[in-house]
Amino acid sequence: MPGQGAYIIAVNHTSFADPIFLDVALKQKIKGRIKNLYTIAKSKIIWKIFSLKLSEKLFNILLIDPADKRRVIREGEKILKNNGIVVIFIEGTRTWTGEMQKPKTGAARLALRTRMPIIPAGLRGTYEFWNRNKLLPRYYRGVEVHIGPKIDLENYYNQKITKTLLNRASQDIAKGIKNLLK
Repeated sequence: MPGQGAYIIAVNHTSFADPIFLDVALKQKIKGRIKNLYTIAKSKIIWKIFSLKLSEKLFNILLIDPADKRRVIREGEKILKNNGIVVIFIEGTRTWTGEMQKPKTGAARLALRTRMPIIPAGLRGTYEFWNRNKLLPRYYRGVEVHIGPKIDLENYYNQKITKTLLNRASQDIAKGIKNLLK
C-alpha cells in the first residue's frame, strides 16, 4: 500500500462482510490515514435507517443515489484531490455464485478522470463466511485479504473516455483482482 498520496482501491464483492474484513486489513496497512478512507456503496435501506447524510458522515461512505449517479464521481474526485483514498467494489453488487461478476466502470471512470492509481484487493473466503444466499454468517477460518501491486492506466490517459475505453480499463482492473484470487 502506498504510504501517502491519493489512490483508489478496487476490490471484488462476495459477501455482506466484505467491508468489515477489508477495513480491518486496511487499518493495519494505512494506519493514520483511515479517516481519509471512503467507501462507495449503493443507497440501500440499511443506510437510510440513519438517513443518507448521517450514514455518509458516520461511516465515511459515498452513497450512490440512483437519481444522481454522477454525484458520487464528483465527490470521489474531491476526496482524491484532498489526498484521500476511495474504495470501490468493482462489481457493484455481491455475487450470487462466489465468482467475480462483470466489472462496472466506476473505478475506471474515477481513475481516468483523476489520473490516480488503482490498488487491487482480492477478498477470498468471505463468500463462505456470509454470502447472499445465507441469512446469517457462519464460522469460517479461511478469510484472506490480498493487496496487489498498483494498476496504472496511463496508456488510457490521453484517449477520449468512451464506454469502450471504460470497459477495457475495467477489464484490466478486474484482471488485477482475479490474479490475487488464484
